[in-house]
Amino acid sequence: MRAAVLREYKTDLSIEQVPMPECPTDGVVLKVLACGVCRSDWHGWSGEHPRVKPGQIQGHEYCGEVVEAGPGSQWQVGDKLVAPFILACGTCPQCREGQQHTCFDQRLPGFIEPGAFAEYVAVPRDFNLARL
Repeated sequence: MRAAVLREYKTDLSIEQVPMPECPTDGVVLKVLACGVCRSDWHGWSGEHPRVKPGQIQGHEYCGEVVEAGPGSQWQVGDKLVAPFILACGTCPQCREGQQHTCFDQRLPGFIEPGAFAEYVAVPRDFNLARL
């Protein structure tokens, strides 16, 4: 698949062929339908965000269509979904109190994991997703 890869800070992203993401057992693979660009992406691109390193596929505000669902997923192929910026664990004290944005074990597509500046993105912990 094609993806926009950060190879060097403050330079054009590189459009490259990269491997398709593997489907998480508790999640889905989405065909990206739209992905926003925000100030956080700029901070990563410029080298000002400590979690974004060269080689990263950015993009954390996205929606897409399910093309593959893991065995533990609640979603079906063809569902159109939107993802939040933070993929919370759902089990830590913060998550149990409804404070998923402060999750102890948060996953951050586009920062630590491959994001949605790509044709496809894997989304673990699919309880974070919402139907469009």
